[in-house]
Amino acid sequence: MAGQIFGEIANPSIRVGTQKWYTVPVSILAHAALIAALVIVPLLAAEALPQIPSMMAFVAAPAPRRPGGGRRPPRIKGRKSLVCKSKEIISMQIKGNQ
Repeated sequence: MAGQIFGEIANPSIRVGTQKWYTVPVSILAHAALIAALVIVPLLAAEALPQIPSMMAFVAAPAPRRPGGGRRPPRIKGRKSLVCKSKEIISMQIKGNQ
């Protein structure tokens, strides 16, 4: 019974190295030809691609630049930000409620 269970492991029906000598070289050549065709055919069909001006019709125009060269306006000295003012108001309300 053990011979029946493990028979395929002990005597496999498929043998490694029983292929003909030309199997691997033919396979390599076939794969190389396929890869070359995938690379060369699009290069030969470059005339079918749209030209640059017609392709640019699908691209949005660049956004207009802000006045002043795109820089932010200078910050006014002595002026507190809204966050600082809100903190002062909250602290004054807390002190007033105590």
